[in-house]
Amino acid sequence: MLSRNRARDEEGAVAVLAGILFSTLFLMAALVVQFGFTRDVRQDSQNAADASALAAALTISTSNASTPDLSAAVAVAISYAQKNTGVAPGTWTACTDPAKLAVVTATTGCVSFDSSTAPTKVRVLIPVRETKTAIGAGAGVRTLGVNAAAEASIAIGQTLKCAMCFLGPVDSGNADYTVSGGSIAVNGDVTMGPNGNLKAIGGAIGVAGTASGGTYTPAATTIRSFTDPWAARTDLPPSTTGLTARTNPCSTGTAGGPGIYGDFAFPKSTCTLQPGLYVVRGAWTESNKSVLAGTGVTLYFTCSTGSTPRPCNSPGELGGYLDAKNGEVAFSAPTSGPLQGVALLYDRSNTRDVGLQGNGGTNITGALYAPRSKLDFNGNSCFGFSGGPIIVDGVIKANGNKSCVEVANPVDATYAVLPGETSLSR
Repeated sequence: MLSRNRARDEEGAVAVLAGILFSTLFLMAALVVQFGFTRDVRQDSQNAADASALAAALTISTSNASTPDLSAAVAVAISYAQKNTGVAPGTWTACTDPAKLAVVTATTGCVSFDSSTAPTKVRVLIPVRETKTAIGAGAGVRTLGVNAAAEASIAIGQTLKCAMCFLGPVDSGNADYTVSGGSIAVNGDVTMGPNGNLKAIGGAIGVAGTASGGTYTPAATTIRSFTDPWAARTDLPPSTTGLTARTNPCSTGTAGGPGIYGDFAFPKSTCTLQPGLYVVRGAWTESNKSVLAGTGVTLYFTCSTGSTPRPCNSPGELGGYLDAKNGEVAFSAPTSGPLQGVALLYDRSNTRDVGLQGNGGTNITGALYAPRSKLDFNGNSCFGFSGGPIIVDGVIKANGNKSCVEVANPVDATYAVLPGETSLSR
């Protein structure tokens, strides 16, 4: 009898233990499912934090504003978080971040920056998201709080100036490049011969690449890539309305003066241009002892269909051009009107070069704007400008020990340096 009672008692104990074990296993399985769901929510929050931080960094880096608009960056971060995780904008107000950076806005403490004037980092902490644990409540865990943070680097675009602006690389020989009182900027590599010189007296030399060979005064500094500083000028190219075809720019009669010209070979003497705009769709060439002079003059070299001038086709087309050879070019730009300060102008898609050779030289007062063209010079030839700026694509040859490009009394062009890539830093 005693043994049978003991067996019944053991059978009851096993049932109780089995029930407890089953309940425990069920609870553990439920918690695993719950924690897995919470992990997925956390991953969503992390993705949202990453996207929001990058978006805020990009907003600042591409604004080109003198003072960064932090509020705009915060608004973008909040908007991205709402799109990615459904976090309501109102939840950011009470959000706090113990690890925030130095600067926050009035909107939230969970989007922060390391500086208010020149930020290089932005941190975003997604507000806590509560995930309900219906089954986990049995273990005393009713909700699980989830949040995530990300930090992104900011590469702000810069606004700089140049009096001698090369929109592409400069592969030069032993030529000298000098700006007196201004800066030089090169959007690419610079390769100089052993006797080559790049001088920015009272200014800076910025190179968006490597600087090798020659001498740099002051030392070249690395800048990010930049765009054409005059690309946004809507007054260029100039209007040709009212201009008629002419044949001899040196004539004081009806054959000369401002107008539309094709090919012309200048005589071995001085040709004085009358003030105004000369639209050239062909080749203007000089020879020994040729002198091209004038006051209040703008030369515009462009393309044409037949005898009718038109803008050159993008991305590039061979148009009219100036080849001074061994001659001299000495004229000044208008001092008033829509072309004030613009002396020598190539269409934005004209890929013809601006040429000198031998003992040729220029003494031009005003700007040279030929963004798709190169300066082609050698021997003792020298491009001399007063005022400027010079805005060209690059150079060709430039292999004479006395060949040069010089800008005096510079008028700088302002250009924006493209921002670098934003990236997650934490």
